Amino acid sequence: MLEDSLEIPVPRSGRQATAAVEAAAGQAGLLDAAHVYVAESAPEEANQEFTLRRIRRIFHPAAEFRRLPLTEVLHEITEDQWLSSYLDWVIGMAGRDVAPDIVPDAAARGVAAWCWRNNTAVEAHHLKTDVLMARANIAATRLAQQHICPVEGIDWDGIKGALMDPEWALPDTTPIHSLFGEGWTEVAATVCAELDRWRRLDHERLGPQTTLILMAIGGSTDYTDSWWGQGCWHSICRHILDEAIAAGLTLPAPYDREGPDVLLADLQDPDRLPDTVFDWFIDLPDADIKGPRGLRMNSITRPPRHCWNSFWLTETGA
Repeated sequence: MLEDSLEIPVPRSGRQATAAVEAAAGQAGLLDAAHVYVAESAPEEANQEFTLRRIRRIFHPAAEFRRLPLTEVLHEITEDQWLSSYLDWVIGMAGRDVAPDIVPDAAARGVAAWCWRNNTAVEAHHLKTDVLMARANIAATRLAQQHICPVEGIDWDGIKGALMDPEWALPDTTPIHSLFGEGWTEVAATVCAELDRWRRLDHERLGPQTTLILMAIGGSTDYTDSWWGQGCWHSICRHILDEAIAAGLTLPAPYDREGPDVLLADLQDPDRLPDTVFDWFIDLPDADIKGPRGLRMNSITRPPRHCWNSFWLTETGA
């Protein structure tokens, strides 16, 4: 993923040293799933080989888990209409360039995106503001992070129990179920249905490693490229703030007095910011039509893509 060596100056020790490494590694894309594509100039057989390698990487762990030939597992999956549709859209289209690796934070976003926000009644009962919806998404992502292990896999029952806990709340202690009012009954039923579906697939067909890969890809699509929880979140925030300041925009109170460095630090937990600040960061309301752009529309949220070519594939034994 790195074309050049990466040198990171850090303090001698302590949290500041860890934060410096996290920020630099995140900016370089080392903490998120890689996005890879085959060069347009590559021959068709290179694209075919690339696709086959990706399929094997995703589903070989499932074959080992089931103690079945890979071809039999793939045949079984294609006969599952719901799973096949998910794979066609999320893995084959929206996430077609996402490398099939296990990235726990990406998997947490995948759970939040496809078991909480999508395929459920959450969108049908969209909260009053985008800021409030973002807070709920962050809360779901934080919760999922606590129940994902790169070795043991995803604790679906733990996630379900925590999401359905009446005390599950935003940082300001507002119970999340109360945000949806009467709609929570439908939200809860559909979210539980998705979590139960994935639990069955995980335990009966896919196994923990393939499930983690599928969730990591699902959390690394265009749909989630501006979501909190990415390894590159710090660099995204810094870029947006730098552009806003360069354009002469005034930071929202109290950061117009405290300065951008304080706001950058506080943006690491955006769900703890006041509504006015979070809303400002999402859309930069004082910007003109030419920009700069806030989180919603800024191109910096799009991950870098790495090109594989047929020569590289051939040289490595493809």
